[in-house]
Amino acid sequence: MNLSSGEIMHKLQLHGIEQSVYCKIVALVLQLKKLHYQHVETNIFASEEIRDKHSQLHPFKKIPVLTHGDFTLYEVAAITRYIDESFSGRELQPATAKQRAKMTQIISLMDSYAYQPVVWGIYVQCSVSPARGESPDSQIVKLALEEATVCLNVLAEFLAEQPYLTGNELTLADCHVHPMLECLLKCAEGQALLASYPNLKQWQKRMQQLPGGAD
Repeated sequence: MNLSSGEIMHKLQLHGIEQSVYCKIVALVLQLKKLHYQHVETNIFASEEIRDKHSQLHPFKKIPVLTHGDFTLYEVAAITRYIDESFSGRELQPATAKQRAKMTQIISLMDSYAYQPVVWGIYVQCSVSPARGESPDSQIVKLALEEATVCLNVLAEFLAEQPYLTGNELTLADCHVHPMLECLLKCAEGQALLASYPNLKQWQKRMQQLPGGAD
């Protein structure tokens, strides 16, 4: 039985770094479901003490973690499915087995092939490092752009002429992809890369207009 947002508002907590891409994915899903939740800022990079304490929720000391009363869950794909299936509101998983499989495929490929080059290879190297007064590693950036191009080619093909990645309706796949691609807009290299994909740019604009979609 699905619970209303009023019934769970005091129980849902999202533990992590607010600016983390994976925390943003979960936060976007929570906002699309119109759920009230508490963000518990947990900077696992700040100290070993914080990491050790966080290990009580996540044995591998990663973020994010969702707690719902006495229920604790980690791994973003599991968290977002739990949110969608547990609470009333907008449904974020497709109706057919083929579309659900496609949704899972997209989420998996983003974790396996897109996150590292897009976030660490392009965004961190070309935006975060210069802000710290550090020069980007040109070889890392070059390889990341090549790997990200393969990922964007695949995403653009998935979109084709449809508004969302698995069809006509927004799903968890779109929620998983959006915060990662937003990182590309924060540096000239990423913007130039996205410029070659008009359907991805239009999709990104649609996502930005959603509650919680603007970065």
